[in-house]
Amino acid sequence: MKKFLKTAVFLILAAMIVNISSVFASDDTDNTMVSVGLYYGSSALPTANLENHQNQGYSFGFYDANDYFVTIGSTTHTQISVLKTQNIYLKDRLYYDSDPGNEDAIIGCYHLQLSESYNSFTDAQSVAKQIPDAFPAWIDGDYFVRIGAYEDRTAAENAQSQLDQETAIVGTSSKGLIITKTKTAEILLQFDGNGNKMLAISPGLDKNPKPITWFKGYRYYGTFLYDRGSTGNITVCNYLPIDDYLKGVLPYEMSPSWPLEALKAQAICARTYTVASCTSKHKSEPFDLCNSTCCQVYRGLNLASEQTNRAVDETSGVYAWYHDKLIETYYYSCNGGASESVNNVWSSTANMPYLASVVDPYEATVANKISGYYWTKNFTKSDLTNRLRNRGYDCGTIVDLRVLEYTEAGNVFSIAFEDDKGNTYPFTRERARTVLNLDSMRFHIDNGSDNQYYIDNGNDTISDISETYIIGEDGEVVSITQGDVYTITASETERLTKNAGTKGIFTVTGSGKGHHVGMSQWGAYAMDQQGFTYDEILKFYFTGIDLY
Repeated sequence: MKKFLKTAVFLILAAMIVNISSVFASDDTDNTMVSVGLYYGSSALPTANLENHQNQGYSFGFYDANDYFVTIGSTTHTQISVLKTQNIYLKDRLYYDSDPGNEDAIIGCYHLQLSESYNSFTDAQSVAKQIPDAFPAWIDGDYFVRIGAYEDRTAAENAQSQLDQETAIVGTSSKGLIITKTKTAEILLQFDGNGNKMLAISPGLDKNPKPITWFKGYRYYGTFLYDRGSTGNITVCNYLPIDDYLKGVLPYEMSPSWPLEALKAQAICARTYTVASCTSKHKSEPFDLCNSTCCQVYRGLNLASEQTNRAVDETSGVYAWYHDKLIETYYYSCNGGASESVNNVWSSTANMPYLASVVDPYEATVANKISGYYWTKNFTKSDLTNRLRNRGYDCGTIVDLRVLEYTEAGNVFSIAFEDDKGNTYPFTRERARTVLNLDSMRFHIDNGSDNQYYIDNGNDTISDISETYIIGEDGEVVSITQGDVYTITASETERLTKNAGTKGIFTVTGSGKGHHVGMSQWGAYAMDQQGFTYDEILKFYFTGIDLY
């Protein structure tokens, strides 16, 4: 099956030559379609249930080469299940793909098939209703009537011997699927596109109101696609317009209670990222992007609010561009004071001038709202030694850890470990953060040397007291040069002591969370609170871009 989003990407990019608005409908609705992998690979399912409370029934079909939904059947049932065509066992109204023992029914992979083919689902269904255990089947373009679902060929032969009609014993290909009424062995349709077509199930027969369907505890817009993957289990995808997709992304990537302009900025980031960045991540899968952080978190409508839906609707069709090319709209939680150039984080060759470092004065105004905005981590020599050795480095005992270089924005560009043999192990860019599993790249390192002084039981240290001054009892400013030194706090007088006890402990203190490239989500929140609009937010974090 073709990828859906690639067509949309081509149309958007091609439209730049004429007019971008030609991609979208006249009412400014973005008609780009997206297919999202919900369960696939190791998470693919032997069976998958759907439940539609808002609309009666479902249409069954597939998408043709022009992405047009071709209907091959329907049902008025609101709860249906898709099963792989291997032996499925029903016990206590639940489906199992291995024998649970004492099952109530078996939905087997052997069937009896009448010799005649039919012109339509209605014709096949009409005949099937006259025969016990019969059901319509769509097999690679033709309609048939099949009877029974037997565990093995012997059971099928025994059933065949008791029928008056002429039948053949048949199965399906490894791509076959069965649709049942949920919690029963009642087969509504068997589908086998022989790997050339994916089963598509469209909720709601009249589409008014707009169908919302439950799947695995989440509510979704759109159509569901089913494909038997290499494991034989079912890959389940959600196929829907991009704005409906974004309504299931936005409340999971940004709090749905956040203010509107921040949410609009996030919606445009997510929309642009979907089209510009996610088309190549799952080339071997029958969908455009997945529902995890590998692409963007997508969990449907459970957390969607009037505010998040409004943010998507009011920015419909708006993308972020730089010199007529869609940009990489990376985003993260917070930067601690400055975003960073992509060249200082991931690549020294990236030609993305819009991903430049930006000193951020806004986040600090809401730092009290951000859990873990300021953070500290301690490492022993043993911790650091094991950390390198676990990554394959044949190092001695690490005795020093230090920052080698900061970026112009004040973030860490490189660090170095040093072992007791005098060997150094440098790490640059994002690896300088991830090797220590730090929250952000905005930090400094206290290497626990003897030149540290701190206030009793305090966290702040002073490395050199020679240029430190105090105010004496007569108001005179006095340099600290020798002897015991005391400071007066709100509650008592405390002695400033040498930090000999922390030798060998490396304390990393920093601020922010994330990779620092692109838009700070908390920065967007803070800018919204100061009256900035979504376009001003995006143009602050992405240098020199356009929005249209």
